[in-house]
Amino acid sequence: MTKAKNDKKIYGRLKNLFVSHEGNNYHPHILKHKRLLFHSVSAIALKALLLIGVVLIPVSAYLTPDVSSEQSKKIIVLTNEVRKNAGIKLLTENKLLDEAALAKAQDMLVAQYFAHISPQGLGLDYFLKQINYKYATAGENLAMGFSGADDVVNAWTRSKTHYANIIDPDFSEIGVGMVSGDYKNFNTTFVAQFFGATSKVAVKTSSPTQNNGRKETSKQNANNKVLGEKVVAAKPLEVDLSKTQVWVDEPEGKTQKIVRAVVYTSDNVTKAEVNFGSYFINLVPDESTPGLWSGSLIIFQQAEEQIFNPVVLPTLTISDASGAVETFDLKWQNIKPVKSSLLDQYFFAKQIHNNNYLGWLFSISMAYYKILLALVIFALLLNILVNFEKRQYKVIVPSLAFIALLTILILF
Repeated sequence: MTKAKNDKKIYGRLKNLFVSHEGNNYHPHILKHKRLLFHSVSAIALKALLLIGVVLIPVSAYLTPDVSSEQSKKIIVLTNEVRKNAGIKLLTENKLLDEAALAKAQDMLVAQYFAHISPQGLGLDYFLKQINYKYATAGENLAMGFSGADDVVNAWTRSKTHYANIIDPDFSEIGVGMVSGDYKNFNTTFVAQFFGATSKVAVKTSSPTQNNGRKETSKQNANNKVLGEKVVAAKPLEVDLSKTQVWVDEPEGKTQKIVRAVVYTSDNVTKAEVNFGSYFINLVPDESTPGLWSGSLIIFQQAEEQIFNPVVLPTLTISDASGAVETFDLKWQNIKPVKSSLLDQYFFAKQIHNNNYLGWLFSISMAYYKILLALVIFALLLNILVNFEKRQYKVIVPSLAFIALLTILILF
């Protein structure tokens, strides 16, 4: 008898909670205005807590080794998509190149630099030799700052030298390494992408000056020849990289920044241009100093994240009167990584699903939203279908608004 009463009591509560009937004035308790308001405030507060967590937690906290590996593989997939669209043979991931690329990324973090050549003079060839990768040709792309694999690959495709590596048909293998930490007191991520083509016998390689370590190859080109569409200068086009500088100037009290470039070239150069992102600086020769070129470009605040998150190395393009062209990757001076926007950070943290407490909070919040949404939809359908003639718009309209709120929070 006690069990029957308890069952009846539970049934009555569930009926009042979900079913529209005379006993609850045709207003299911789960759809009461105060209850909907309470859950609306709770749902929004939970989302706000997630946003605060994303702001407070540095990227390195949720870029765990597993997440870094996952994003590295995604970079490889996206790189192959670019090659596929260009009609070029896809690259195969090589674990040795992964290892070398990771070593390069770690070296940049530890030694606090962002360039193809380290302060100790170590370049691409050094990292490949460390893992005994025997190659006929090899290349390297670098990036600093990270809000997702898509952004990194997009930044590389906007750069002449980086894109040239991505679509280079000489390469057959690829490896990517990623590491996060503090760079000049800014929390950021370094990404290194290595390309290669192996040979059975070790080949003595050269590092052409014009590529500044970007690509190392065993191929030698003689002067005064035309190779396909490329005109080779009778006199080499040269750049003094020890004097050349590209840096970001931040005038005090100004919201905009100025990117300045000073380049020292051989005297046969007739045109010089520096590219970074989708921007370029046309350099002007100094009349009093042969071989000295300079120029600047104002960067307004709204374009800063597009250019410097992630950061890729600037590219110098020089040419002579005959039309011969050479490109060089340059080193940024005093570059500071730009923190991703709050929305970019949020969506990246949401998609990686790692196991820190922020990841658990994302999982719990999504479960809460979905369960609540299912219950409210169920109650609303019962309210509409049961006692159809008694349906009340003062119940239906707030419920639909609550469903819309939950849907937005789930999608966001």
